[in-house]
Amino acid sequence: MFLGSFGASYLLIFAYSASPFAWPRNVIGGHVIATFTGLVFMTLFGIQWWSMAMAVGTAIAITT
Repeated sequence: MFLGSFGASYLLIFAYSASPFAWPRNVIGGHVIATFTGLVFMTLFGIQWWSMAMAVGTAIAITT
């Protein structure tokens, strides 16, 4: 579960370090927001396929 997220983050940090998306505030903040979004959905709705899909969609919508 962590490999995809870390792989994309490492690509941004090391390959495109001049990009605004690779700034530490954006990388760490995006992970924190996505984590809290996932935890909120898991707490409210449990571990269901649709709640995981909604959590991912909501995290993407919040961080963009």
